[in-house]
Amino acid sequence: MRSIYFFTMSCLSAAFLYACSSSSGISSVPGSAPSANPSWVNLYVVNSTSVTIYKPGSNEPQRRITPGRKRNRTLFGAIAFDHGGDLYVTNSDFHNKGWVSVYAPGAKSVLRTITRGITGPSSLALDATGNLYVANGNTTCSGAVCSSSFSVLVYAAGSASLLRTISLRVNSPLALALDSMGNLYVASTQFRRRGPCCGSVTVYARGSTSVLRTITKGMVYPRAIAFDPAGNLYVANGYNITVYAPGSDSVLRSVPTPYAPAVALAFDGAGNLYVAGSFGSIPSHCFPVVVYASGTASVLQTITQGLCQPMSLALDNAGNLYIGNEVPGGPASSSSTSNVLVYAPGSTSVLRTISEGIDNTLQLEFGP
Repeated sequence: MRSIYFFTMSCLSAAFLYACSSSSGISSVPGSAPSANPSWVNLYVVNSTSVTIYKPGSNEPQRRITPGRKRNRTLFGAIAFDHGGDLYVTNSDFHNKGWVSVYAPGAKSVLRTITRGITGPSSLALDATGNLYVANGNTTCSGAVCSSSFSVLVYAAGSASLLRTISLRVNSPLALALDSMGNLYVASTQFRRRGPCCGSVTVYARGSTSVLRTITKGMVYPRAIAFDPAGNLYVANGYNITVYAPGSDSVLRSVPTPYAPAVALAFDGAGNLYVAGSFGSIPSHCFPVVVYASGTASVLQTITQGLCQPMSLALDNAGNLYIGNEVPGGPASSSSTSNVLVYAPGSTSVLRTISEGIDNTLQLEFGP
């Protein structure tokens, strides 16, 4: 019998990168995690095998965090911070194991390790009390017969104690978020033999496993979810961003993304929406980041300079835009290069490029 890491292994494969997103990779979004401290100005870049930290304005790494456990190979996937600045990092390996490593602010050594129930972690979120939510799953095969197990695991604040397991209507979850009331939103995707088909966002009552509602209208393949400053839900969904009013499962409006399926969302202080779209490691295909005016489908800017395959987004407290970017090696090559491009507020020109210490920009965050 063998197990296959459905989440992290798919997300880290170049061919599948476009399909993965973590709620904690969305910046300036209320509800997806405890609000970031404005004094947190260090840039954290999640690579496939490390987390690299940069001081403000620097292109050189300040420090690097490597896996908390020694195995043949360990893969990172997502990070999140609690109110105190502790860093949570998902880890997976090729031995059918997964865990979350926790680091104190500024530390390289592991503060604690969370393992109970974790097999294939992908996304993370923290609620206002510091409870940790982990999207989890794997597929186990015996011969030609495979079975899958998916859930969201909830751990008590500041500990490795499992509070509850949410599994009802959880199916291949790619993203997590929490609204201002503490309700959990889980973006799930169903797969068919010939590829992804459809999906949903299921809402769970605060502090329980009870389903409040399941949003299916307008859903095709939800990759990322976020809340705008007004509490509207945005879902990166095929070639559209579908928007839902607070507490509603009816589509409020759709924002078309004609260049490529959206893989990451972010909002600036004015509520303008930033959308990164990419197909993932397709040679000779490059895609922009598009900025939409707050609460509308009107395009403010289209950012193309320096970009090829934008995979992740973040905005600092000064409004500078950071884009995790992949550049495929070409038709005859399977290799690619990675960097983080920085743009001044309102600009479409590259301010600076961070390349040292970057090997695969899975997620960008600002932390202590």
